[in-house]
Amino acid sequence: RDRFDALISVLNAGFERGQTVPRLEKRGDRFVQIPYEVYAPRAIAGIAGLKNTLEDRVIPIFMSRRRKDEPVARLAQAVEAEAQGLREACALACLTRIGDVLTAYDQAPALLEREAIDDRAVDLWSPLVAVALVADAEDGGARTAQLLALARELSTLRDADADTGQTARLVA
Repeated sequence: RDRFDALISVLNAGFERGQTVPRLEKRGDRFVQIPYEVYAPRAIAGIAGLKNTLEDRVIPIFMSRRRKDEPVARLAQAVEAEAQGLREACALACLTRIGDVLTAYDQAPALLEREAIDDRAVDLWSPLVAVALVADAEDGGARTAQLLALARELSTLRDADADTGQTARLVA
């Protein structure tokens, strides 16, 4: 339970830049409370839903159970090596273009707000939109438009769960 609560506190605070969680560290004979910055993108996979407060701080990726007759492919070492190569290439691309990414990160909130995305979702989507803007500028792609459309679609799902959302109005 304590470990779960510690994880939840990191997840609840870690969606927003500058947020910290306190942790105790032994310094000499006593423990001192140290704040740790916890902002970082995270992926959590599961079939069960999340607590409402945590669910409001994520970009959901919906999963469904596989059918009993569906085969499960095992990841081979070659796949892991390829994935590691892709991670390294992505990291190098971001570091090489970090100035452009930071500039795009400053522009992303305005793009999302024009799409009527709520402020919490703007915080969540801005890093992805920033990277997409830089990639699109390089090769003329449509990643940013696709992300904005997805953000719009997911924001309507969030609205549907709200007390004043479409679902609540229909039920009433």
